[in-house]
Amino acid sequence: MTLSKRLSRFGNSGLLSAGDAFRLSLSSPKTLIGQVHDKVLGNANLKFPRRIVLHLANRCDFACPMCSIGQARADRQRESKSDTPFEIIEKLVREAAPYRPYFELTGGEPMLYARLGDVIKLLSEHGMLSYIVTDGLKLKRRAAELVESGLKVLLISMDGWEEESQKQRGLVPGSFQAIVDGIQEVMRARGKRKFPIIRINTVTTKVNYHSLDKIAQAVYEMGVRRWMLSPYYFMTDAAMAAHRHFKLTTGIGDQVMQHHVPGTESFFTPDELADMKRSLERLRVLLDGPLHDLRADVSWDMDLDSYYSPKPPSPRSVCNLPFDRVDIHTDGRIAVCGDGHTIGNMNSDSLAAAWQGEQYRRFRKVLDKHKVMPMCFRCCGIANTVEFDQTAPEWPKSDLVSITT
Repeated sequence: MTLSKRLSRFGNSGLLSAGDAFRLSLSSPKTLIGQVHDKVLGNANLKFPRRIVLHLANRCDFACPMCSIGQARADRQRESKSDTPFEIIEKLVREAAPYRPYFELTGGEPMLYARLGDVIKLLSEHGMLSYIVTDGLKLKRRAAELVESGLKVLLISMDGWEEESQKQRGLVPGSFQAIVDGIQEVMRARGKRKFPIIRINTVTTKVNYHSLDKIAQAVYEMGVRRWMLSPYYFMTDAAMAAHRHFKLTTGIGDQVMQHHVPGTESFFTPDELADMKRSLERLRVLLDGPLHDLRADVSWDMDLDSYYSPKPPSPRSVCNLPFDRVDIHTDGRIAVCGDGHTIGNMNSDSLAAAWQGEQYRRFRKVLDKHKVMPMCFRCCGIANTVEFDQTAPEWPKSDLVSITT
């Protein structure tokens, strides 16, 4: 693999140009070295995670139906409604600094975290890259703070192409214009500086599957040149029942990173899938023509008929999340697979101790045996690499009936 290709694959997306990746590498050379190492030699035995997802706020100003974090947050709020204490973040950053992982700042909605700028500044001072995921509603108000504190990548979630379609994402009137205004303000505050790099992510939903080309056009008209299109992450009744049964028999598995849609097997109907495919073809024409300079991350080769079906994933499917990522939740919990399995707590443990500890080793042992688990069904970690074949696991109907009822 050439150096230019390694640079273009910096992080977890091909959306970065070689120039973007080179500038990021100058900000944190050790992070680049780690990324190249994992691309070439693999990441099966890392001493410390490469990617830390830091959940700052246990609340959100949107109500997105597809948000698995939202369901997990609702369940966890019975125990704790607080935001992450800044002292926990300082402890985490001090420990992580020698390893130079990159930090994804999320929530809930991270823009609701009062000391967001201080978190980004702290990471910048320790030579670590910061990446934020936001719904964009508060972006205009905090734009200058994000730029001045040293944010490297700004990812905005947008599923609509105008006001009404975007409103369906989180049931918030005016959210489309808020995103437009926020992006303009970030660009103004950024001036001639290269950071933050601005991206928009779109999830394919029941509202927009027929208009993906319109969303790409809207992104382009905002002046953004990096766009990701994600499939819908969903769970069927059978998958959820299998997940609960798997936890009973193995002790592994907690929250899932998908939207459980009761009564759903295929999520999209055959007619809707046909409309989606036509929408994707129109999108391809746009990207090959008028929008040729829009760097788009689209899984063109995905088997849509199998993905939007009740088929379990093949054990040949590949996921890096359990091998290079941890999530730190607002109560200090350290978890793998989002909120899939807790392996420690920053209030009492170090991250390194949890990463190398008994809970994580046991999780990896179960994963190594089964290759995929029911909670992997349509998880974001596996979505772009998921395969379907005759080796897919079968979930016993007798177990499913007893657990769903």
